[in-house]
Amino acid sequence: MTLRDRITSVPDGARDLAAARLRCEALKLLHQALEESGMSKTELAAKLGVRKSAVTQVFRGDGNVRVNTLADYLWALGRDADLSLAQRADIPEPLDRS
Repeated sequence: MTLRDRITSVPDGARDLAAARLRCEALKLLHQALEESGMSKTELAAKLGVRKSAVTQVFRGDGNVRVNTLADYLWALGRDADLSLAQRADIPEPLDRS
């Protein structure tokens, strides 16, 4: 049994896995934006008007980052992001009724 199978076999496991994947994607975008900006975390903190420790916590993935916080960080780094929907594997695609 794979780790994914074990996680998804417990109650709410699939939902928790989907949430973790989304958090991971958001963190990858933040790290990519920081690297591409050439800015340091200290400079980003100053631009956002927050402590460097707050920026470090966000980049470590500590806590639950609000969507507005993610948007503010990306904006300060000269970036923006889009979300897209993906069909869950355990639910069949709806029939086209057109």
